[in-house]
Amino acid sequence: MRKILVGLFSVSLTMGLTVGVAEAATDPAPSVVAPVPLSQVRDLPDRAANARVTDPDGKVIGSVQKVDLQDGRPRRLDVALLGSENTVTLDASTVRYDMNSNVVSAGQTADQLAARPKN
Repeated sequence: MRKILVGLFSVSLTMGLTVGVAEAATDPAPSVVAPVPLSQVRDLPDRAANARVTDPDGKVIGSVQKVDLQDGRPRRLDVALLGSENTVTLDASTVRYDMNSNVVSAGQTADQLAARPKN
């Protein structure tokens, strides 16, 4: 009787593993959308007009206030810096946009951006 129970357990365990492997093999891979230069984004979502802006370390340093489009693609964006009344204009080719999290990565610190000419 013990041999029969052990045999049934191993068959069910083996079948369960086989089914699990088959299911994993047929599941599509999750789509990964890496941040891209904002200037390359077509059909920019409306929510990008108030995206968070981060520095190279991922710290939020401001928010998008306005995005200027040219031929359907972002050309420039105005960013309001946190903790100040400063707004700076950035070229869309110099920043990266993550559509999944609605975050613009400026590639510069808040101090570097604050040192730029004001609008």
